[in-house]
Amino acid sequence: MAKKLLDLLGYDRNDPRVAAGRRHGAAIARLIDSLVQIRDKRNLTQSDVAERMDTTQSSVSNFERQGGDPKVSTLFRYADAVGADLDFIVDPVDPIMSQPHAPVVPRAAEAATRSGYTTSRFEVAVH
Repeated sequence: MAKKLLDLLGYDRNDPRVAAGRRHGAAIARLIDSLVQIRDKRNLTQSDVAERMDTTQSSVSNFERQGGDPKVSTLFRYADAVGADLDFIVDPVDPIMSQPHAPVVPRAAEAATRSGYTTSRFEVAVH
């Protein structure tokens, strides 16, 4: 049986910090993937996005490769550049079982839903 990368690097898969890191990395990857899909659907190039963000095409390429830990401000700048809104959802996780509980919905989101206000949203739920 082939060893997994985490095993080869000496990480304990049962360590809660390792599990949290994997969840967080997956959440960021899903978010960036959603943003790139919007860019593609809007026929925007990385250069177009770079110009709108006042940065370089190579910086946009690096961001899209999902190799780092982007600042929240960078996520919002990219979203603005492709014409998207970001909305974060907080899902409490059971510290013992690492299982998500019911999502916490901000009061503003509840009010927007009740008033019939809708928007295109990209959500990050940490599972």
